[in-house]
Amino acid sequence: ASALPVRVKNVAALQTAAVVIRVVRLNAAATSVIRPHPVLIDNSPRKLGEIFFVPPDIISWFVRTSVCCAGTLRYNQSMTAESAIDIQRLKTIGRICAETLRKMMGETRAGMTTRELDEIGRAFLEAEGAQSAPQRMYKFPGATCISVSPVIAHGIPNEYNLREGELIHIDVSAELDGYYADTGASLIVSKRERSLERLLDATKAALTKALRAAKAGNPLNGIGRTVQQEAGKRGYNVIYDLTGHGIGRKLHEEPKEILNYYDPNDRRILNEGLVLAIEPFLTTGTGRVVQERDHWSLRTSDNTIAAQFEHTIIITRNEPIVLTL
Repeated sequence: ASALPVRVKNVAALQTAAVVIRVVRLNAAATSVIRPHPVLIDNSPRKLGEIFFVPPDIISWFVRTSVCCAGTLRYNQSMTAESAIDIQRLKTIGRICAETLRKMMGETRAGMTTRELDEIGRAFLEAEGAQSAPQRMYKFPGATCISVSPVIAHGIPNEYNLREGELIHIDVSAELDGYYADTGASLIVSKRERSLERLLDATKAALTKALRAAKAGNPLNGIGRTVQQEAGKRGYNVIYDLTGHGIGRKLHEEPKEILNYYDPNDRRILNEGLVLAIEPFLTTGTGRVVQERDHWSLRTSDNTIAAQFEHTIIITRNEPIVLTL
């Protein structure tokens, strides 16, 4: 049984001498003697906040024997905001993404093409000195992703004319000075439709509650539990195939999958300063997606409607810092 979740505080040491480990959480099993690898100094139980050193070759032993919870190791593939410069630059790119999204939502009209809508986003990003993240990293065919239901993600802007009453989804992610942010929202084109509005309200509520669950020391799977509970309470399903993700120095970092449902086997713990993109997807259908022939667009497998809202955040001990408001 897992007895000693730990946090790697010095990633560079993985390639050199010793790894600095800080105990961040103890469970009931830690009241008995921990029996670590023989190279460690003693076999006594560790205390919260205690720092000790482990040679880099022992990290795999920790994971293999489940003496620690592997998910709390801070790998160098994840972004941790540890300085005022990190936080300020993340706030800057977060603001740009949020303002781009608001601009695009405000300009959405029936009759315009999704390419025209994408050009509005592209122009705003360029005016701010930012680059489209999906274009920069993956050579995506548009500056933003615009998906027309039943497509829910990665829709390619093209010559399709938007129609009144359609449910669409806009995702804006961008880079500036080596920092990334990601945000998104669903909206109804030029018309009010109560059944669609109920889905949008439920998805917004799921995001709001998921953000409250995102605190340092909390389990990562608490986010998915919260989203799934809110979806079920309102009569919807989650999309199981689409997840949130780590972000910061790249568009997609560790943790690569922040599930929108509860996985009891996911024992990862949220670290203070971790940068995440939280994005609940709710649907009236079974919660599965398939890829279209363009090799980008993802639609619900049963062609049902779905909605998504997303924010990029920094984890703290209290409420997260929401970068994309």
